[in-house]
Amino acid sequence: MTSPHSLEFSPFWSLPLWLIFLSVAAMFVVGHELGVQLRRRTSRGQAGEEEANEGIGGNYLTASLTLLALLVGFSFSMAVDRYNTRAHTVRAEANAISTTYRRLDTMRASDREALAPSFMLYLEARKAFASAHTLGQVRAADMRTDAMQIRLWATATHTLAASDPSSRATLEAIDAMFNVAASRRAALEFVIPHTLLAALLLYGVIAAAFL
Repeated sequence: MTSPHSLEFSPFWSLPLWLIFLSVAAMFVVGHELGVQLRRRTSRGQAGEEEANEGIGGNYLTASLTLLALLVGFSFSMAVDRYNTRAHTVRAEANAISTTYRRLDTMRASDREALAPSFMLYLEARKAFASAHTLGQVRAADMRTDAMQIRLWATATHTLAASDPSSRATLEAIDAMFNVAASRRAALEFVIPHTLLAALLLYGVIAAAFL
């Protein structure tokens, strides 16, 4: 079963994308301006030291940009891996649902009619999860998925005879479908660590200060 209470995001990264962009841009502008003011104060009236400070600043800028490039490359690699994992779980869940549907289609009419309502409600819950755009919607879809899993499994175990080979295959298909849903839920939590994102911002501001 899923655990909707375990999904947490930093308030900053939960903001709209345009607001995050403006906030980061403002940080870079402030960092650049602080760097300019600091260099002016440290080199005021000392032409020789101004050139020396510019040389030191250039070295710091090169080091900061190099480390920033490494962090950006590492972050993009993690983001691509996360995307591939989530895409794989989406396909796996679609296949598991299709398999379960075919298993139900081969059952006796009475058993199929008993399971069909719970199965359709479960599919509606998974559709809500797939279309969720906010943290609240994800949690609501998780809770609905949990409830529908309990209902579908209880109906299946009550309706189907465990000694029947076809019934066992149907139960296994339903269990596999639940497991893939849990994997998809877990993949949603695999995000770039906030400490790495904070390091990216920090070195970005430092690099802006030496520009």
